[in-house]
Amino acid sequence: MVSDYLIVTDATADLSAEITEKLDIRVIPMNFMLGDKEYLFHPSGSGISLDGFYEAIDADTPVSTSQIVPSAYVEFFEPLLKEKKDIIYICFSSGLSGCYGASVIAVDSLREKYPDRRITTIDSLCASIGEGMLVYQAAVRRIEGMDYDEMITYIENSRRKMCHWFLVKDLNQLKRGGRISPLEAALGTTLGIVPVISTDDEGKLVVITKIHGLKKAIRYLVDRLRNDSFDKPAKLVYIGHGHCPEYAKLIEDEIKNEGLAQETVTLQIGPVIGSHVGSGMCAVLFEGEQYA
Repeated sequence: MVSDYLIVTDATADLSAEITEKLDIRVIPMNFMLGDKEYLFHPSGSGISLDGFYEAIDADTPVSTSQIVPSAYVEFFEPLLKEKKDIIYICFSSGLSGCYGASVIAVDSLREKYPDRRITTIDSLCASIGEGMLVYQAAVRRIEGMDYDEMITYIENSRRKMCHWFLVKDLNQLKRGGRISPLEAALGTTLGIVPVISTDDEGKLVVITKIHGLKKAIRYLVDRLRNDSFDKPAKLVYIGHGHCPEYAKLIEDEIKNEGLAQETVTLQIGPVIGSHVGSGMCAVLFEGEQYA
């Protein structure tokens, strides 16, 4: 029996419309600017295709994102509370955005207005499909009947078990976002250096290593899955990509050929995260020992 509360997340979770609809996951849309036009990103669409978005940033179109403000949270949550629904909101990592702090402000005000309703905001300490995988696992358990308090405990215990491993091929987008210097971008591109990035205990991005060559970097991600996953093979592996399905397919084929996963799900990275990592980003997400 489905428990009588809702799982809510934000668009940075990069879940597909098919998944969110099937599991009744409510998603708060997020804004981004591409050139001089503002878009609102949601799994159901944003007014521009993902391919069109990546083609635009590859052509050096300026792009920027903004966090969700407290008033937007109130506007999204309040109709659900009026329907007498309780809410668990799984938020984009506080190590990467101010969304969690804004959600706390909104939730505190709503608790005063709706004292008979339960509403909880949880810092996922995750980003993109890592956040999405945590949300997915929670939504499945909600449908299976996990109650509200059990769910909060489950999410808080599971969020640091989400292993995030991803490579970034387009160093220019990291340069534009101020994450690496122009010199580092130029040298890295010339030498074929591929940074491999993960998250720390505070949900912040950290460069773990820099590998010479894309194939070796892909091999590194697959090896992390083999070495670090709790289950052998892993029960579920998420593969994410930014406008490079051919790289995602290489990763998926290696994982399947080596019998490292019972199930794989491949998703394209949306424009909010894609604004910062650019084309050529690939990620492997699974539950396991999270360490560098």
